[in-house]
Amino acid sequence: MNSEIINQLEKSVNENNFLKEPRVYNLGGNLVAKFGTKRSIENEYKFGKFLYGKKLNIPKIYGKIDRDEIKAGLSLSKPYEVAIITEKIKGKNLYDFLETEKDEALRKKAIANSKEQIKKVLREGINLMDANLMNLIIDETGEAYIIDFECHNKEMKKDYLIDFYKRFIQSIDYHDKKFYKDEKGGNIK
Repeated sequence: MNSEIINQLEKSVNENNFLKEPRVYNLGGNLVAKFGTKRSIENEYKFGKFLYGKKLNIPKIYGKIDRDEIKAGLSLSKPYEVAIITEKIKGKNLYDFLETEKDEALRKKAIANSKEQIKKVLREGINLMDANLMNLIIDETGEAYIIDFECHNKEMKKDYLIDFYKRFIQSIDYHDKKFYKDEKGGNIK
C-alpha cells in the first residue's frame, strides 16, 4: 500500500479523525479507511471487486492495509486487524437524504437510482445481508452507492431474495411518503 496513505491513516488514527464510528477513518480528500476483522475486510474487498465488475455503484476500492503496517499506536480493539481503503462518497445515507432533501427532482432521481441499484443486486442473485437505507449513499447529483457489503450470500433462494428486496424498495417509498406527510401534512398513502 502507498506510504502516503499509510501515513495519512496513522495521522487520522492518532487524531481520532473518524466518520460516525471509531473504525471508519477519514483519510482526507476522497479516501476512507474502514477497519475490521481479517475475515470481514477480506469479504468486503473480494466481494467489492465482484460488485464493481458487475457495474454496481460502490465506492472504488484501492486496497487493504494490515494493522502491522501502521506505526501509530492504534486504540482500536484487537479484532480490528485490517483496513480496507475506499473512495469516500460525498453525500448522505438514503435515510438521512429522504428525511432532509427538499429538492423534488433530486429526490426522484435518487430514489430511482437507489431502486435500480437494488434491482441490479437482485438480478445477480445476491443477498446483501446488511441492506438497509443507511447503507445506500446518495451523492450531491442523486447517484446511489452501495456501501458496507462484507456480509452477503450468493446462495439464497430466488423467492426469498425477491421478497426481501421488494420490502426494501417498499421501505424507500414509505420513507419518501413520510417526508411529504411531515412537510406538507396529510396521511401517508
